[in-house]
Amino acid sequence: MNLIKKEIFSSNIYYLYDNRWLNALKEDTKKYLNKVKSENLLPGTADFGFTHQSDELKRQSEFKDFSNFICQLGYDILDKQGYDMSYYFMKLDELWVQKFSKDGGGNHNTHTHWNGHISGFYFLDISKNTSCPIFHDPRPGKLMCDLHEKQRGADTNANPFFMDREVKPGTFILFNSFLPHEFSVDFGIEDFSFMHFNIKAYSKELLYLNTK
Repeated sequence: MNLIKKEIFSSNIYYLYDNRWLNALKEDTKKYLNKVKSENLLPGTADFGFTHQSDELKRQSEFKDFSNFICQLGYDILDKQGYDMSYYFMKLDELWVQKFSKDGGGNHNTHTHWNGHISGFYFLDISKNTSCPIFHDPRPGKLMCDLHEKQRGADTNANPFFMDREVKPGTFILFNSFLPHEFSVDFGIEDFSFMHFNIKAYSKELLYLNTK
């Protein structure tokens, strides 16, 4: 039987290597990471199992150029996906820096970012020895009736997740916010840190209403 295959409803992730932000972001995020680590690591507390996440950074002036850049990336992605972006403007809704515990155990459980459009990471410290991003199938109907795979992790429709261990510092990964993602457990062998951001498209009618 000659079955004809047609792929529909694909989920994409987008990569961009741009290390011009790397050194400045590492320096600018130090005080925010030191603050949250001092709050998490009370006297006698081991640095194990934490995901040290900074306070909200989107209103901090040192990240203004970075914020504008990722908003433009989000706009370009949605435009290329076929959305009529003439109706919308992009706004950075959330921006943090995160660093996993130096003694290991840091991780993220699978989640999505509701009420948003583009999410992403910019990796400051990452290697094949650290945690890595994992993306999951966004179709809940498939998860409810999934079957066993022939080969775990094979690049087939049966594969329930995609894990990327080839990312290097200075790399952006962006994706639609509905795509479930997580970070694998880190073993504390090397530093692991990244910027995490969420971008939303707002109707330009809001701009008009705000001027009245």
